[in-house]
Amino acid sequence: MKEEYKILKLQSIPIYIQNCKDQFVQELIELWNRYNRHGTIYVYKHQVIKGFIMVEQGSDWTIRGTFTGTNYRGQGVAQRLIEEVKKDFLEQCTGFLWVNITNDAEQLYLKTGFNIYGKRTDVEPYMSVGVYSVFDQQTERQRFMDKYTSHLIINT
Repeated sequence: MKEEYKILKLQSIPIYIQNCKDQFVQELIELWNRYNRHGTIYVYKHQVIKGFIMVEQGSDWTIRGTFTGTNYRGQGVAQRLIEEVKKDFLEQCTGFLWVNITNDAEQLYLKTGFNIYGKRTDVEPYMSVGVYSVFDQQTERQRFMDKYTSHLIINT
């Protein structure tokens, strides 16, 4: 029998999660609230919350945090969340969907259709920048570079 799951879409500012002891989750929420981010939190739930993605939405969309609970990694939780974000992005936005990617997550984003164009130099450790858009790859790369290259080491 296939596991039934739901992806909830929450638009609550500020965000509060009770009874969560995970330090990374607390840092993501603190940054979201401190910078008064606006967007949608995509929550993967099957009996319990297994993971979430925080997406800031404007003319471009930015994935501001992705988390999968330790016991649920490797089960497709993050991939399903990213696919749901991409579906909504394609329906609602004509710009870019981009994300700062840690080394551990590069393969996940490549597998879900993101292109990686470089590394950010303004954060330590350097993180890759992944982009997903409605443009063909050459147009996407040029438009993204024109808009966001001030803090990038560009992949050639």
